[in-house]
Amino acid sequence: MSMYDNAIDALICGVEDYQVGTAARYKSALRNVYAGLLLILKEKLRCMAPEMGDVMISERVLPQFVNGKIVWKAKGHKTVDTNSIQDRFKALGIKMNWKVLIEISNVRNDLEHRYTELKAEAVQEVITKAFILLTEFMTEEMDLDIKEELGDSIYNAFVNIKDIYEVEKSRCASTWSGFKTESSIVNGCPIELFCPECASELVILNKDGSLDCRFCNENFDQEQVIECVVENQFGFENHNSVKDGGNPGSISCPSCDRATLIVEDLVCANCGESFHSDCLYCSRQIPVDEIDGSGICAWCQRRAEKDD
Repeated sequence: MSMYDNAIDALICGVEDYQVGTAARYKSALRNVYAGLLLILKEKLRCMAPEMGDVMISERVLPQFVNGKIVWKAKGHKTVDTNSIQDRFKALGIKMNWKVLIEISNVRNDLEHRYTELKAEAVQEVITKAFILLTEFMTEEMDLDIKEELGDSIYNAFVNIKDIYEVEKSRCASTWSGFKTESSIVNGCPIELFCPECASELVILNKDGSLDCRFCNENFDQEQVIECVVENQFGFENHNSVKDGGNPGSISCPSCDRATLIVEDLVCANCGESFHSDCLYCSRQIPVDEIDGSGICAWCQRRAEKDD
C-alpha cells in the first residue's frame, strides 16, 4: 500500500471514529485526521522527484558515490517532521497555509497530552480546519478533487461536520462585536479572537472583556485577550523580523509588561500608554529594542552614566 493510500485511509478512519462519538474514538479521530494530513504533505514531496525514492521525505539524507557520481541517499527510517516539511516546501515554492497547520498541530498535541475529556466541538474544529486545508492543498498543489479521492459518503461527512462547527463558531463570534483595545491600529484590523491556551476559535467574549473558551473551558481576563489579539495580528511579522533583521510589529510594553506595544505608533493596545520615538537628548530615533519608557536612547544613557 502506498503512502497516499495510507493517507486516504487515515482520513476515512478519522471521520468514522468521529461518527462513533465516544471519548476514546474522538481521540482516535484526531490522531487519524492529523496523520492523514501529514501523509498528504509527504506524498506531495515524494511526487516532486519520484525517481529519488524516499530522499524527499527522509529526515536524514547523505551523499554517496555511485558509479563515480555523487547521489543523495535516504538514511534511517525516520521521515520528515512538520518543521522539515515546511523548510522543503519553502525551498521548492510549494504553497501551504502554515499558520493553520501549526494551529491544528498544537490543538492535536494538547488534546493528546493534556485534556482528558473531549467535547464534540473540539473535534469538529480540528477536523473542519484540516478539511479546509486539505481541500485547498489537494486542489491547488496536487490537482486532485478531494471528493473523488475520499468518496461521496466520507466527503459528505466532512461537510456535515464543517457545517455543525460553523454554526457554533458563528454563535461565538456574535459576542465579539464590542471588543476594543487602546490601539486604533489594532482596532482598525479585523478582530479574530481565539483562545490563548489552545488556539480554538470557539470563544465567547463576556461583557467585562474576559474570554471563555468552549474548547478547553479556560477563562482569560481582558489583558490576556488583548495580548492574544495583538499576537494574532503581528505574530508572523514579529517572527519574520527576527529572521530578516527588521523591526517587529509589536513589542513588550515598558508600562504594563504586556506584549502589546504597537511599534508603528508606539501606543500600547492594552494600557494605552504612548512612548517617544525620538531620543529626548540627541533627537535621533530610538531603536525598537531600546525602547524602555525613558525616552532616551541607549547611547545617551551610557554617556550620561559616564558623566556621572
